[in-house]
Amino acid sequence: MQRYLLLILICLLPVVPVRAQQQQPPSDTASRSYREYMKTRDNIFSNPVQAKWHARESIRYAGIEKNARQKAISLNILGVAHRFQSEYDSAIIVFGQAISIADSIGDFIIMANAVNNQAMVYYYYGDYQKANEIIMSILDLCKKERNNQLLAISYSNLGLINIEQNRYDKALHRMRLSAACYDSIGDKQGKSSVINNQGIVYYEKLRQYDTAIELFKEALQIKEDIKDHAGMVSCYSNLASIYLEMKQYKLSEQYGLKGLQMAEQVEDNFGKAFMNNHFGELYYQQKQYAAAASFARKALELSQKNQTKKEIVKTLKLLSRIAAAGGNYHTAYGYLQEAYTLRDSVLNQENFTKMVELETRYETQQKEKQILEQRADIAESHLKIEQKNLQVTGAVLLLLIAVLAGYILFYRQKQKARRLEEEHRLKETYAAIETQNQLHLERLKISRELHDNIGSQLTFITSSLDNIRYYFRDEPSEVHQRIDHISGFARQAISELRDTVWAMNKGTVTFEDMRARLSDFISKISDAVGNVSFEFTVDEQLKDSTFHFSSLEGIHLYRVIQEAVHNAVKHSGADRITIHIYPVTDTPYRFAVSIADNGKGFAPDAVPDDNANGLSNMRKRMEEIGGDIVIHSGASGTEVSILL
Repeated sequence: MQRYLLLILICLLPVVPVRAQQQQPPSDTASRSYREYMKTRDNIFSNPVQAKWHARESIRYAGIEKNARQKAISLNILGVAHRFQSEYDSAIIVFGQAISIADSIGDFIIMANAVNNQAMVYYYYGDYQKANEIIMSILDLCKKERNNQLLAISYSNLGLINIEQNRYDKALHRMRLSAACYDSIGDKQGKSSVINNQGIVYYEKLRQYDTAIELFKEALQIKEDIKDHAGMVSCYSNLASIYLEMKQYKLSEQYGLKGLQMAEQVEDNFGKAFMNNHFGELYYQQKQYAAAASFARKALELSQKNQTKKEIVKTLKLLSRIAAAGGNYHTAYGYLQEAYTLRDSVLNQENFTKMVELETRYETQQKEKQILEQRADIAESHLKIEQKNLQVTGAVLLLLIAVLAGYILFYRQKQKARRLEEEHRLKETYAAIETQNQLHLERLKISRELHDNIGSQLTFITSSLDNIRYYFRDEPSEVHQRIDHISGFARQAISELRDTVWAMNKGTVTFEDMRARLSDFISKISDAVGNVSFEFTVDEQLKDSTFHFSSLEGIHLYRVIQEAVHNAVKHSGADRITIHIYPVTDTPYRFAVSIADNGKGFAPDAVPDDNANGLSNMRKRMEEIGGDIVIHSGASGTEVSILL
C-alpha cells in the first residue's frame, strides 16, 4: 500500500501549483503573495512544514493585496500540505474555504481543483463513498466546460477510489479515460502518471507482473523524455519493488539505485525515505543484515523528519525483523512495540503472523537457556559429590571449598531469579499487547461488516423505497406517508449505524473527537428543525482537554446526548435549545453535558410508559459506563444534566 500512496501524491500534488502558475496574471508575479506561493511549491515535497508556513504567508499577503484569486490558489496548496502530513480535518476546512472563494469570483477551474482535492481527503479517510459523490458532483460540469485537464484529474481520482472498492476493471477503465484526456491536451506528465497508476493496479491488485512492468517502463520513458525527475523517482521505485517481489535482486538493486540517486538530486525526502526502506528490505531478503539495518535506520531518520507515521511504522517493523534475524530478540521486541505505539491502522494478517513467529523464537530461546541452566545445576551436583569424596584431605580445605561453592550458588540463583522474573514480566506484556491487537482487529472486522453489508443493504432499501414512491405517485397520500415513514426509519438506521462504526473504528475516543461529532450532529439537526435555535458551547477549561473514552463510553455518551436533544425537539415545544459542556468538581465525575430548553417542562414521574422507556434507556446507558443523569423541569423549561 505504501508504494501505491506514493504514486497518488506524485500524481495529484503538482496539479494545483502548475495550473495556478499558468493562469497567474503577469501583474501578480511581482506580488509578495505570489512569491510566498512559489516558495510553498518549492518546499511541498522536501519540507511540508515549511511549505505550510509560506502558504499561510501567501494567504495573508493576498488578503492585504485584496487578491481573492491568489488567496483561493494558496488555500488550495495549503490544503495539499495538510493532506500530505495526514492532517485531514484541517485539509477539509482549508479546501472548503478555497471552494467558497473560487465560487464567489466565478473561477470554475480553481473551484473544481479544490473539490477534487477535498474529495481525496475523504479518500485518505477511507470514506470512499463520500469521495466518489464529491467528484461525481462536478464531473458533468467539467464535461460541460470541455475542460479535459479537469476531466483527466477527476477520472484519475475516481479510478483510485474504485481500486479501494475492489472494482479493478472500473478503475482501469477510468484511468484509461484519464490518460486519453491528458493525451488530447498534450499533457505528457499527467498521462505518464496515470499509466504508472495502471501499472500499480496490475502489480498490487491483479498480480499480473509482466503487464505492470510494461506500464511502468512506458511511464518511465515519458517522464525521462520530459525530464520529470520527481515522477522518475516514482517509476524507479515501482520497478525496484516489483523486481524485489519477483526475487530478481540485481534488477531491483539497479532501479533502486537510480531511484535513490534521483530522489537525492531533486531533494525528495519522501522518495529518499522510501528508497532507503526498499534497500533495507532488499538486503534483508538476501540476509545481508548489517547493510539492511544501515539503510533501514536511514529510512527511519528520514521518515521521522517527514513526520509520516505510516512510513515510520513500516520501517520500525523492518528493523524488528532484521534484529530478530540476527537473534537480538529484545531489540526486535523494542522496535515492534514502538511500531505498535505509533501505528494509525491496525496490524494486517502478515504483521500479526510475524509477531507470533517472533514470540515463538523468543520462547524457544528461553527454553534453550533453561536447558543450559539445568545442565549447569547437574554439573554443580557432581561437583558437590566430588567435594564429599575429598573430605579426607582435610577439614579446613573442605570448609573453604563449601563456603566458596555456597556463595557461587547463592549468587547464581539470585541472578537466575531476577532473570526469570524479568522474562515473565516481558512475556505478560507481550501477551497483553497481542490480546489488545486481536480485540482491535476483531472490532474493525465487525465495523467493516456493519458498514459494507448492513450499511449497503439499508442504502439499497432507501433507494428502493424512493423508486416505489415514484411508481405509486398516483396512490392515496396514506400510502405515501407509510412509505415516507419506512424510508425515514431506514435513513435513521443508516445514521445510527455510521455513528456505531465511527465509535468502533476509533478504539479510544478523544474529547476532541466527541466535540466534533456533537458539533456535526447539532449542525444537522439545526438545519432539519427550522423553528428552533440551537447553541452549542464548550467551557474554556475543556478546550485543550485530554479526556478520552473507550468506544463503548463514547457511543453511550453520544447516544444519550442525542436522545436528550431529540426529546427536547419533539416534546418541549421550545424555540431555543442550548448544549453546554463544562467541568465539574467535588464529585466523582470529570465533566457534565447540559441540554436545556425554554419549553413547557414536564413531570418525569408522570411520563407515559411509551416515552418512559427512552428515559429509562438513557439512565441504563449512563449506569453501564459509570455516569449519571439528573433532570430538572419546570414551567420555564427543562434541563438534562449528563455526568461522566
